[in-house]
Amino acid sequence: AAWFGAAFCGRLPGGRGPTTVAAALSDLIGPAGPLVAAIAVLAAVGVALAFDRRADAALAVWLALSSAAAIYTWSYDHVLLVVPLVVAAGVLGRRSVGAALAFSTAAFAAP
Repeated sequence: AAWFGAAFCGRLPGGRGPTTVAAALSDLIGPAGPLVAAIAVLAAVGVALAFDRRADAALAVWLALSSAAAIYTWSYDHVLLVVPLVVAAGVLGRRSVGAALAFSTAAFAAP
């Protein structure tokens, strides 16, 4: 189990490391972080599988999951999440422009 944490939460000299879910949870809750991250990613995959794969919403979910669940990434790589946010806003906009605006405002205003 020690290799799991070392593989997914490696740190570079100077304390910088990849900005992954596993690294964040490792910093937050300690050695159990990578295991919790793996469980969270598997749960997210389960949720994503519940979407109809032909629907636009599924595209947004899988695009977001592929970026958020990456095992190796740097802080600027999360800019890639803009694409699924825009797709999700478009899907919401078909039903309600107000909901799409509220979602977009919340999504892009979040740090």
